[in-house]
Amino acid sequence: MRLILLLVLVSLYLALTLAIINLDSNITSQEGYLASNGSILRYKIWYNKDLASPRTVVFLFHGFGGSSEMMSWIAVELARNGFLAVAYDTRGHGKSSGKLSYNTSVITGDYKALIEALNLTQANITLVGHSMGGAAVQLLVQEGFPVKNLIVVASQPRLNPSPVRSLLVLAKLDEIFNPSSLNLSSLIGWRIVILPCEDHLSVLYSPRAIQAILDYLTPYENVNMSGLRLAVTLARSFTLLVLLSILPLYLTGSSIAPRPKGETRKVVLAATLAASLAPLTYILFAKVTSAPIAAYILSVLLLQALGSLVAVKPYREIIITTVRSLELQYVSKGLLMGLVIYLILYETLQPFMNVSPSISRVWLFLSMLVIITPTVFLFEMLGRPQLIGASLLGSIAKSFITRSLGFLAAWLVVSAIMPAGFAGYLLIVTFMSLILLLPIESAATVWVYKGGSPWVNVVWISLVLGLILSAVTPLV
Repeated sequence: MRLILLLVLVSLYLALTLAIINLDSNITSQEGYLASNGSILRYKIWYNKDLASPRTVVFLFHGFGGSSEMMSWIAVELARNGFLAVAYDTRGHGKSSGKLSYNTSVITGDYKALIEALNLTQANITLVGHSMGGAAVQLLVQEGFPVKNLIVVASQPRLNPSPVRSLLVLAKLDEIFNPSSLNLSSLIGWRIVILPCEDHLSVLYSPRAIQAILDYLTPYENVNMSGLRLAVTLARSFTLLVLLSILPLYLTGSSIAPRPKGETRKVVLAATLAASLAPLTYILFAKVTSAPIAAYILSVLLLQALGSLVAVKPYREIIITTVRSLELQYVSKGLLMGLVIYLILYETLQPFMNVSPSISRVWLFLSMLVIITPTVFLFEMLGRPQLIGASLLGSIAKSFITRSLGFLAAWLVVSAIMPAGFAGYLLIVTFMSLILLLPIESAATVWVYKGGSPWVNVVWISLVLGLILSAVTPLV
């Protein structure tokens, strides 16, 4: 039965992958790197290989914590309709080196370097900016760069009226303008599209938002495959997450090792209360790593682990027993499982955000391992065994509920003491973190439930979290 399930999932993944390749068969993408003012910028280009020449150029700017991958959903459909789409990773984001800069000369200098290196005609460029990128494209217009059209998607901060006619696609009207200082006469010639069902992030993947952009640039005819493409990609990612969650079933025995009665309630309560103190460690981690988003996630995870340390007794005997069980075969098996799980997670997340490792972030990865490894050790040795129950699904649910309550408690405290804008962004980070942790928690729970050594989880979880967090977090 297990083998049949594995074959079904692998076959479904391959079929969905071929479907995506077929949908984008006429789209070509290229990746390149460019030195600019002390940093190496990574950029991507999309175009329709079936057309002799593009209609015009569309230059896309991502938001804070984003990357070219997040803008690729718009870029692919633009390329499908004959445009040359270009996006680049802002400093401190994706595969570009350096740290984020709001300096006007840096932003304009990077843009100028890119359009000159790619031989793009400025007057024939349409600028598209999301969130932080929305502010960047406005700045370029204000600095006198000629553009054909200006498209702003959910700007942050709010927009200043611009002489260039604009299209705005977003969920809430107050994200566009400050109503108290809005001069309606300055909006003459603007086209504003409100999508109330989309939030600040999902608007980038929304078929309706992409259709609005295409209608604005090609009002007479366009082809929009984003809806089908999104459905197939989500189905593919979901298939991979299921495969990841059950993978340990194929690497452990069929018997269940005897376990002492756990202390589930104590662990859940202690981990949740401890996570509410995350802002304290966040300040330290953010300063050490220069990565505020990763620092927030690491703070929550560490404090949950410390909560487990307080709740479980006698933990000394538990750790001594586990250390004695350490064997080379467990470490090697952990490395193998970690590699497979990382590759699955990479395939799952890469269509939506950049999770590719970068040479410029090796130091960040190593510094994160210093924090992650003891954190994972404490939770896997003390916390998770206490959450294992009579059934596998029940054990997975306990583990994930513990993680969710900890992140919720941390966010409630953060939202009370930090600016609303940053707290709102951390809410998105919390949601994305839980999506990422769900398959990881499931795989780790399955391994322990089936009698596998917790050391295996310590090895692969530390490496996988380190690789993914060091790739996606912005550097400031």
